[in-house]
Amino acid sequence: MDEITIEPIGPANLDIVVRLLQERNDTLPSYTQWKYAPSFSNGSFRGVVATLRGEPAGCFGLVVRDLVLPDCQTARCGWFADWYVTARVRTSGLGTRMLHALSDSFPLILGHPGPEKARAICLAGGYQPVGFQSRRRLVLRRFDYERSRTRYFVKATANVLLGLQRSAYTKVQAMSSSSQIGTNGGGRRRVAHFVNAREQCRWVLSQPIRPDVSRTGGSWQVDGLEIIYVDDWFPGSGCRRRILFTAGRRQFSVEAWKAFIEESRKANCVYIESFTTSRRLDKVLATYGAWRYPDAPVLMRGRPDLVDKLLLHGCDRENWTYLAGGASGV
Repeated sequence: MDEITIEPIGPANLDIVVRLLQERNDTLPSYTQWKYAPSFSNGSFRGVVATLRGEPAGCFGLVVRDLVLPDCQTARCGWFADWYVTARVRTSGLGTRMLHALSDSFPLILGHPGPEKARAICLAGGYQPVGFQSRRRLVLRRFDYERSRTRYFVKATANVLLGLQRSAYTKVQAMSSSSQIGTNGGGRRRVAHFVNAREQCRWVLSQPIRPDVSRTGGSWQVDGLEIIYVDDWFPGSGCRRRILFTAGRRQFSVEAWKAFIEESRKANCVYIESFTTSRRLDKVLATYGAWRYPDAPVLMRGRPDLVDKLLLHGCDRENWTYLAGGASGV
């Protein structure tokens, strides 16, 4: 469609991005303004917005950060977000055109597209999944967790038993598996990682969220282990604790995590959730019965040599803490 115009996101057209994301899933305007504010991007390319004869047609955002490569060199890297095309032009190929515009803007691009169709477009455009990634959920208050997912008492009780079995099986698997070395932070070799993780956590914790959710950030530190996390309290469902970042010489110690898990239980967290590309850290959480939660893969383009040498934390995923759209439960 020749009438479509694609241009970089900037102060002059940010209101169009706001309108598009409100149309997509009722995203809070304050969230869009926070995410694409010039003060955070420091003048970097922030993605593109498309119009059809002056009317909003689509947008594709980008969060730009510095990635430290295994050889200690630093490269600019984009993480794409907010990929949306309005229904009236959805079959025009606009989504692919905007993807190409982003892919051409940086030699190294990462993203986490959820819809299967979006992933297929990325894979066809040269993106590939990172070598290992894992999202795990450790349920601490089992009946509260299941009861929030069904109004039937008997079904919730049955799901509690199934959950206990799943966690027990996860523990057995973790204890019987040998340590895997050499993939995405699994061993002690150098891996690529984003700089300023703690600054990124602070930025994430300033993220606007919808008014029915209460959010607090926290940090847990003991000798050799640091964990930064965010707690989200959902009405009628309880608290979800998501891990943003871990560090320290004992971050792969099962014993070191015990006190954090107990503290989370005492804080009435319904569950703890983690995302990591480190096999060693993933095994620690599995040892406590945290089961794998289905998740779309993180994709990368531009450096195929890094797909199994990339260390990512929860705070690195721009959508890990997103709660600025339509309501959903814990």
